[in-house]
Amino acid sequence: MNRSRALRIGNRINLVLLRQLDQGCDVRRLIDEPLYARDVLFVCDAMPGTDLVALARDFRGALEEAPEQLDSPPWSFDVTRPATDSELPAEQAARRRKDWFTPMRWLAR
Repeated sequence: MNRSRALRIGNRINLVLLRQLDQGCDVRRLIDEPLYARDVLFVCDAMPGTDLVALARDFRGALEEAPEQLDSPPWSFDVTRPATDSELPAEQAARRRKDWFTPMRWLAR
């Protein structure tokens, strides 16, 4: 199951159901409980002429997909300033630590 894709599609299903029927669905249950998902998808299939039919088809496809394999997490943080034990000379590292948080430096850009 491609959980992240199923979660995105489940959120869209919830929003369209709220708009069409004034009744949404529990997205976590939609992903975790097959019987609940079956019932919600039956309701989606019973509403031709709306986006729900295509969303139900896409949700079923996301359940059958292989899980996505990530080499690294989708978030990544790069180093923005050198660490205290960096290869910089001691005086340059001390100056960078001292001058790092100065608002005047922001305005110079």
